[in-house]
Amino acid sequence: SLPQLAQRLSMSTNYLSQLLNEHFKQNFFDYVNRYRVAAALPLLTHSADTVLDIAMAVGFNSKSAFYTAFKKHQQQTPGEYRQQQRQAVP
Repeated sequence: SLPQLAQRLSMSTNYLSQLLNEHFKQNFFDYVNRYRVAAALPLLTHSADTVLDIAMAVGFNSKSAFYTAFKKHQQQTPGEYRQQQRQAVP
C-alpha cells in the first residue's frame, strides 16, 4: 500500500504520492498495476491457468479489476492478448 511504501522509504504518503505523480505521471495504484500487468504477460502467454488465477497470482483482488487495469495498460483484454500470443507462436 502507499502508506507502507512511504513508511519503508521514510517519507510521508503525500510526498511519495506527489513524486509518483510528477515523475511517472500516474497515481500509486496505476504505478503498481502496471507492474502487475507486466507480471501477467508471460503467464498469459505460457500458462494454461485461467485469467482469474493469473489475476490473483499477480496481486489483483478481482477479475474485473484485472481486466480494467490490463486494458488500460495493454489496450486489449487479457483474452485478446492471450489469443494474439498463441497465434504468433508457430
